[in-house]
Amino acid sequence: VRILRVLELMPKDYPYRQTTEQIVKERFAHVNSTDDIQILEEKIGMGQIEEVIEQALNELEAARTLVHYKAWEPLVEAPDEYQWRWPIAPGP
Repeated sequence: VRILRVLELMPKDYPYRQTTEQIVKERFAHVNSTDDIQILEEKIGMGQIEEVIEQALNELEAARTLVHYKAWEPLVEAPDEYQWRWPIAPGP
């Protein structure tokens, strides 16, 4: 599975890797357990199989992006003090 190979490029303790590996392995087990698409859709519980495939492709792209930017590494510079405020405005 391509996404598992990409996840292996991340640190083992990175929460995204741990969670995504678990989900991918569970779904892979479901795929190997039946040839019936309807049963597979019910087991996965995330809509039609075409939607599940689309979600998997999007997750693969997200994983590749995280690897490219090494999102697990510390920030290069401190974030702005208002980064997590809404609306974005200085003040108390």
